[in-house]
Amino acid sequence: SQAGQIEDSCRKFGVPEVLIHAGWGGMTEPESQVHLRENVANSFTLMRTLYRLGLSKFIFLGTINEYGHRGGKLSEDMDPVGKLRNYEAGKRRVRELGISEAEKQGAIYIHVRLANSFGAPQRKNSLIDTLHQAYINNEAASLSTCEIYRDYIHTADVAEGILRICDVGYSTTVNLGSGKSILLRHFVEQYWHELGGEGDKLIFGALDRRGQLRQNPRPFMDLSKLVELTKWTPSVSVEEGIRLTAAEMNSYWR
Repeated sequence: SQAGQIEDSCRKFGVPEVLIHAGWGGMTEPESQVHLRENVANSFTLMRTLYRLGLSKFIFLGTINEYGHRGGKLSEDMDPVGKLRNYEAGKRRVRELGISEAEKQGAIYIHVRLANSFGAPQRKNSLIDTLHQAYINNEAASLSTCEIYRDYIHTADVAEGILRICDVGYSTTVNLGSGKSILLRHFVEQYWHELGGEGDKLIFGALDRRGQLRQNPRPFMDLSKLVELTKWTPSVSVEEGIRLTAAEMNSYWR
């Protein structure tokens, strides 16, 4: 948030060649003003200062939610459908600023629209953490109806994808997901089964999340551009990702 502190760090450690910006506050409150104010302002201060100091490439992690209520295959040139929450509206604003600032500075800005990523560790009271708490304590897991579809990508593929995107040589927007859609309820059931939990302890509909969840008709990311740019396709299936995540999460709970 402070240009002077960024400059001090660059004098001490050098100006990075590539910066991957994954920080974003207020994640649990998608309508908070922090997304349109502090998050956008801080991101712009960071990129503008680093570009001025000689940064070649700024990579920003956006979100699949930038497509709004749009369903089906999501390609990078599509506009959002419906009203965006402040969370995704802020991400789109950073993209506008990034493309413009990079052009002014003769640098590169890459906006990565990231699908729903999962892996270990998980923040407390997240979906996966809630399932583990219920399983370890032999309790029922209170859930929403989970009747929404998501494009899920495991963090191993997220890391590999971002690493490969670092080699892209011009400003652009690119999707990073699995290219497939899964009903959240099926994801939860598969994860619970991997843990060894009893099926009657998943209480779907116990939580009212209708105001928070988006009823998208099976959204999934078009990966054509990702493949064109990187010559790579995400390879960890949802089933394998669930197995890996459950095993890693078990180690945190021991």
